[in-house]
Amino acid sequence: MTDPTGISGIASSSRMGKAIAVLALGLGLVVTAAVWTTETQRLAARRDALILERTGALAAQIRQRLVAYEIALRGGASLFAATDNPSRGQWRAYVSALALDSDYPGIQGVAFAVRLAPEQVGALERSVRDEGFADFKVWPAADRQAESAIVYIEPLDAINLRALGYDMSSNAVRREAMQASRDSGKAVLTGPVTLVQDAGDAPRAAVLLYVPLYRHGAPIDSTQSRSRALLGWVYAPFRPGDLMASLDRGAEAILAVRLLDAAPDGTDRLLFADASEHFAHTTGMTPVRVPIEFAGRRWQLEAFPSAGAASVLERRRPWEYLAGGVLISLLLFGVVWSMATTRDRAHALALSMTQALRRANEALDQRVAERTAELVAANERLRALAEAGVVIGGLPDSGARLDHLAEQARRLVDCDCAVLVPGAPGGGAPSLKVARPLTQARRAELVAAAEKWPRPELPGLVLLPWSDGPGPGPGGGPEVLAVPIRVANDAPRGYLYLAHEAGRHFSPEDLAIVRQLMLLAAAAVATAEAAEEERRARLEAEAANRSKDRFLAIVSHELRTPLHAILGWLGVVERRGDRGESLQRALAVIRRNAESQNLLIDDLLDLARVEQGKLQIDREPVDLGEIVDVVCESQRQVARDRRVTLEASAPRGSFVLGDSLRLQQVVGNLLGNALKFTPAAGRIAVSLRREGARQVIEVTDDGQGIEPAMLGRLFEPFRQGDTTSRRRYGGLGLGLALVRHIVELHGGQVSAHSEGEGHGASFTVSLPRLDGSVPRPSAVLPLAAFDGPAPERKLMIVDDHADAREAVAGLLQDEGCTVIEFDSVDAALAWLAARPKTEWPAIVLCDIEMPGRDGYEFLDDLRALEAQRGDAGEPLPVVAITAHAGAADRSRIASRGFVDLVPKPVRLERLLRLIGEAPGRRPAS
Repeated sequence: MTDPTGISGIASSSRMGKAIAVLALGLGLVVTAAVWTTETQRLAARRDALILERTGALAAQIRQRLVAYEIALRGGASLFAATDNPSRGQWRAYVSALALDSDYPGIQGVAFAVRLAPEQVGALERSVRDEGFADFKVWPAADRQAESAIVYIEPLDAINLRALGYDMSSNAVRREAMQASRDSGKAVLTGPVTLVQDAGDAPRAAVLLYVPLYRHGAPIDSTQSRSRALLGWVYAPFRPGDLMASLDRGAEAILAVRLLDAAPDGTDRLLFADASEHFAHTTGMTPVRVPIEFAGRRWQLEAFPSAGAASVLERRRPWEYLAGGVLISLLLFGVVWSMATTRDRAHALALSMTQALRRANEALDQRVAERTAELVAANERLRALAEAGVVIGGLPDSGARLDHLAEQARRLVDCDCAVLVPGAPGGGAPSLKVARPLTQARRAELVAAAEKWPRPELPGLVLLPWSDGPGPGPGGGPEVLAVPIRVANDAPRGYLYLAHEAGRHFSPEDLAIVRQLMLLAAAAVATAEAAEEERRARLEAEAANRSKDRFLAIVSHELRTPLHAILGWLGVVERRGDRGESLQRALAVIRRNAESQNLLIDDLLDLARVEQGKLQIDREPVDLGEIVDVVCESQRQVARDRRVTLEASAPRGSFVLGDSLRLQQVVGNLLGNALKFTPAAGRIAVSLRREGARQVIEVTDDGQGIEPAMLGRLFEPFRQGDTTSRRRYGGLGLGLALVRHIVELHGGQVSAHSEGEGHGASFTVSLPRLDGSVPRPSAVLPLAAFDGPAPERKLMIVDDHADAREAVAGLLQDEGCTVIEFDSVDAALAWLAARPKTEWPAIVLCDIEMPGRDGYEFLDDLRALEAQRGDAGEPLPVVAITAHAGAADRSRIASRGFVDLVPKPVRLERLLRLIGEAPGRRPAS
């Protein structure tokens, strides 16, 4: 039966061609193996011959170098024969002429060791010491029949100097070589030794070459005669490593060598070896060995081909022939095989291409249909995504936005349920969005499982979400996609968990859609919150403006009220004149209202310092019992006038570390507040007690009380219970705010308690206690502190404001002081310059701000005047008077050299205290 397709002929022709291809491959590999074997043997023989040649040449160099060493030593022995007993200088000249470094590399030095009898040691030591070697001695010290000592060694550097005086016969190896040399009359080489020159350094292998030195003309034809005629030895120490380093081993270092000393007992000791990396490849190789016989020792030179020898020995490596032959055989095989199989492969290729084309067309049609459906679905998702972003921004609050976001995310990815968990503790209960109704138990299980799921930073699948929850088992159950919900870079507002039904999975498109939704939602929420924040800020600004207007109105009222009383009573005094009782009442009203106005200004300034962080306190041991007594006594008359009972219980010795004046301000504000809100027949109690490590002040009244809503805001600035025009109590609402800041600066706490309106109030201040009863100077010093001879009671006041200057001068004159007044800097300086220092005042009170020249210029010129006159004694103390008493002003005034500062308006008590302290204080340098 015929084959119309010709497939049988093609198959037969193909089998024949394949057989020829296999035969050609076999023949090629056989020929290649034969060539490779021949070339390998040839190269091995060439390598061995070259290594043997190089090793022999290196051994010959070593032998020649040793002969040269012996000749140099024989020359030293000849020097003794020529001069009988050469001096140290002659020996140095001989060794220098040898040029050891260039002509005899490797030799450490050339030396002469004299033979000694034990009784000759002392004489030798004295002789060498007389040559300038004060520390010379024969060492090591021991009892011996015969001794030797090194007396000449050159070059005599610091290293060779260590060997001077050494008895080499004390060492067994050296002694054996020295005796052999003495008995034979020949040069003898030692075995490996450690040189005494290496003391303290890492030892290196070294040998010594000895040549015996006999008395000139003495018979030396027998061993006994040579022993009797021996004078000593000329010897040279050298290191085989240095010798090997000086040899010419050729530009191509093809050998890795070891030099061994073959001892008579059959052991070999290493004298030199190349670096270990040169032998890393020699495992299993047999070295080339060349013996070196010299001076009674047998050395053996072992050589291996070095790691770099291959580049020299194998210019054409055998494997190149092998690789080339295999490659040619494979190419020949490939060509023949390809020719044999081209026809059937072409036919098979045509069939496979036809089938692949048919499958590709079918797959393309299916993919086009699927992609069309995906694009339609994606368009629907994008439309829903855009609508969700628009709707979220219009929702009223955060909770509604998050709920809407959860529902939209569930719909966009078409999942079974969505669980929304708040991001912060206390942020509310989780919520659940589902596609189909679920039982209450099932909903609770899902929420409980979601609370245990991880809180990721980026959207992603949760690993094993149902291992502890309502899934069918560990590792089973529907997939869960976790999505953090955050706005900008804030902490997550919540976490959204999307769960599929069993068997369904989230696709990369689902993850991209969810991410895009989160971005749109974050932008919408940020926009909405920014709008809300802008509205809130606008409302707060409007409220602040209203508060500012109310504050300005209150300040204006509180400042104008005492000013109105002052001006009114001044008019009464001007019309009536001096009427005795009427004048006293007017002065009392004026003083009371002026002090009220001063307190208001002080409170405003203190508040400004608090807000700027510049309120400072001067810490010193303070007795709170004294503070409470002083404040209560100052307010007791006010309490009587208002018919209020004031009780105080404050034991002395209750010390804290603080500012006395500021603590008086704290107690005064609390007590004044209680007096203000306690009606007639009321009762106020001020107590001081110790609680553990703290001192506690409590001010209690049975007055008006405080509404519960006001307790939390009581210590805020400008906070008052009644801010209407009909309010019964005045004030700016700053007192309690200052109390809180001052107490906190002292490391304490302040609190308020009230049962409500009409039930009174209680204020408690707690401060850290200072252990021990620490004495403290009184806050107000009497003028007795300023008592003394008349010159010490004389003061000068420099102030351009006549009313202020005269008022201060009058107060001081009433206290018995002599006051000199000037209205300008120049007038005061002229008065001082015209008088000796014995007539100067004890203290100067100088205003800072004056027209023309200010207080700083006065102080500078005063110090210049003192320096010019050369007056002995301490500089004249100057106290600054100024209305600017902030921290920066105090710092500047102190740095310029004023001893202290008195703020305006001037208080007599503080002024007297400073006057009492100033003579003993020095200005800052």
